Amino acid sequence: MNSFTRSRLLPFEAIVIFTIEKSTSSLPVNLTNFFSESSVIPSKSSFSQARSSLCYKVFKRLNLWVVNKFYSQKEYKKWKGLRILSVDGSTLRLPDHPSLVDKFSQHAFGASKTVKHWMSRISFLCNRCADGSI
Repeated sequence: MNSFTRSRLLPFEAIVIFTIEKSTSSLPVNLTNFFSESSVIPSKSSFSQARSSLCYKVFKRLNLWVVNKFYSQKEYKKWKGLRILSVDGSTLRLPDHPSLVDKFSQHAFGASKTVKHWMSRISFLCNRCADGSI
């Protein structure tokens, strides 16, 4: 797939970062805020088309990178000999794409539960190092 090999208004990095950001606002408001310093603010449709080109493996690799960074850190800060960790989690709405059928679950929304979206749980594990850095 060559979706991100050319120079585009919506580069790969921007789509990934925008997708993993937590927000409670509508998509147009989020796009306007996220791309406020850019010369062009993408439409909902152009963002959705670009996002549909992302493979779920991008997020698996990002997770692997975070885990590797986590375990390559310095000595950990401990309390009574135990490592102290904190976890933050959220729910991520995924694009409507056939490749998600075997990997994720679909959930119904709305008053009559007629609108369905692919959803996934995400989480981030954090610890504090002995020098105080995270």
